[in-house]
Amino acid sequence: MMNPEKFKHDTSRYERPLDQVLNSAREVLSRTGTLTGDDVVNNAVSAKIDNRSVWVTVAEVEPLVTEVKVRVRS
Repeated sequence: MMNPEKFKHDTSRYERPLDQVLNSAREVLSRTGTLTGDDVVNNAVSAKIDNRSVWVTVAEVEPLVTEVKVRVRS
């Protein structure tokens, strides 16, 4: 059974188009760690940062409002 304390998550919304937010997420993850996956179908990016696994999922809520979900496993 997984220990829930090892998982952290956060959800935020931004008044930016989905493509801009997703490209920003890719850039930040590649600068701070190593990209391990890029799912263009589901708008998700994953990376390894300081021995932690990070997953970022981006979804369009409205035409100019984008929701970002970040999960981290230590």
